[in-house]
Amino acid sequence: QDSRYWGNMASVPVFNPATPEDAYKMTRQAFRLSEELRLPVIVRTTTRVSHARGMLSYNEISSNQRVACFKRMPEHINIPARTAVAHNKLLDKLHSDTLFPYFRTFNKVHFEADKKHLAVISSGISVSYLQEVIKRNNLTDQLDLLDLGLIFPFPQKEVLDFLQKGFNKVLIVEELDPIIESAVRNIAQKHNIQCEILGKDFAGLTCTGEFTMELIDNVV
Repeated sequence: QDSRYWGNMASVPVFNPATPEDAYKMTRQAFRLSEELRLPVIVRTTTRVSHARGMLSYNEISSNQRVACFKRMPEHINIPARTAVAHNKLLDKLHSDTLFPYFRTFNKVHFEADKKHLAVISSGISVSYLQEVIKRNNLTDQLDLLDLGLIFPFPQKEVLDFLQKGFNKVLIVEELDPIIESAVRNIAQKHNIQCEILGKDFAGLTCTGEFTMELIDNVV
């Protein structure tokens, strides 16, 4: 099962860390974003990320003595007469300017240089695999890698800006279902971007099971 669907179903932001450092930073920022939006925020981890080790710098943990409580308010009682208005408020939160700095921080391009014809868009542990494979095979000057850390709401502007660089081929590498792939294809179609998009069923990229270094090596 692909837990990334939960964000879309519940209309709440989803972070998708690729490394232990990502998980640490995203967890800290998820609490901040949750308070700003007054919504739950998901930090989605997978088995490989949870079992990974890595070096990171951490800040002092602040001690907050605030007592947790839940205030019963009308906005929490979502009777049928209020659902449409509540839904609009929820969507307004998801598409507000509050998310812009989080998109800039957690959605980034690796190996960006002169104009290239090939690109990869990925998220989660697949990004770690790709970075290692690309460096090991000396491909850093041949392609760009877009790393999506905040995957819902989908970073449409960042992906559109990336696609408009003029790549001939764009490869989507993600576990499990083609969620990012479908969104990228939708953006390319809407904006008439002429490039070949490769994803599921290409070179062994399936919708089940975990990817491996060997698989990514063959794909790239």
